[in-house]
Amino acid sequence: MSDQHKPGTFYLTTPIYYVNARPHIGHAYTTLAADTIARRQRLLRGNDNVYFLTGTDEHGQKVQRSAAAAGITPQQFTDEVSATFRALWDRMGITYNDYIRTTEKRHAKGVQALFNRLYEGGHIYLDSYTGSYCVSDEAFVDLPPGTPCPDCGRPLETVTEENFYFRLSGFQLQLIDLIESGRFAVEPEARRNEVLSFLRGNVAAAPPEALELSAAGTAYIPGALKDLSISRSSFDWGIPVPEPAASESKQKHVIYVWLDALANYMTALGFGQDDCETYDKFWPADLHLVGKEIIRFHCIYWPAFLLAAGLPLPKMVQAHGWLLFEESKMSKSRGNIVRAETILDAFGSLKPEATTEEQDLFGTDVLRYFLMREISFGQDGSFTWPTATAIWSAALWR
Repeated sequence: MSDQHKPGTFYLTTPIYYVNARPHIGHAYTTLAADTIARRQRLLRGNDNVYFLTGTDEHGQKVQRSAAAAGITPQQFTDEVSATFRALWDRMGITYNDYIRTTEKRHAKGVQALFNRLYEGGHIYLDSYTGSYCVSDEAFVDLPPGTPCPDCGRPLETVTEENFYFRLSGFQLQLIDLIESGRFAVEPEARRNEVLSFLRGNVAAAPPEALELSAAGTAYIPGALKDLSISRSSFDWGIPVPEPAASESKQKHVIYVWLDALANYMTALGFGQDDCETYDKFWPADLHLVGKEIIRFHCIYWPAFLLAAGLPLPKMVQAHGWLLFEESKMSKSRGNIVRAETILDAFGSLKPEATTEEQDLFGTDVLRYFLMREISFGQDGSFTWPTATAIWSAALWR
């Protein structure tokens, strides 16, 4: 990413974080990276020309199940967990302009406006589905039920239900051409190649007569990209499918969590609202920062939705690697979660004479320095106790 000065505005986003658990240092890594870029851009362009968005993703079957297990309503569950994210970002002095929650009315209104735009354009149809679904990733997977999800490793479940589908298959070649030409930028190169491989299909295993060429002359399999289910009818924790599509089905549908979640980047600016001044000023986004595990959703589904709706695409999606603990991805099941609050407490104590707020900001800057200096952005980085010692050394230099 170049930080060469460009006139005009700059809009960047973090992914909106899923509220299945409290934030950990991996969430802080993404948010600190975005905050660092936002601060730099404000120096170049002025405060009024930079917009930095973060927030939480609060719908879906996984949240509904987690709330039931906790014995509370989904709304209460999401209220509590979302508050922990916002409190941590405020404690760390993160300079976001807006914090979007997908349970907000402004978001629901914008998502339904986007759905209707797709429906009225002929890009949505009603059909039934039987196949495998990963509840953890809220994703349909083309593998046998019971086998491990290729992304998270949890067993796939069998789902049979009526869904509304988005004609994703119709955008295969257009997406390939946009990414290959750089008009829709995906970084780093490894993630770009991953997305293109998914779009092209298993070219190596296909007979030559089944292949066609993109504008850049690369081979792909027409039809390798399948249509996408964009609603669920087996649970109700989500944004209802609006009229007139809702009357097409005898069942009640909620909008698929990834169409819901991805739309936040526009709904936070006012898309679907009467006041579109902020949207008109800042859209399209200059930069979506995402974790590498959600690159497919942002670089295939999201631009396809926008193309179908006749809306401008974001200029770049930049994927970062995972922040590992002792070479393993952090997770509750492994018991290896590192909390940012623990680090703030530890390094804030180096300044006992300072106020609590000053201690928190000092601890944040120590963590920011270590993460931005020691980890090559786009690659995985490891947090171990020796690296904690390095953070300690960075603190002593200050």
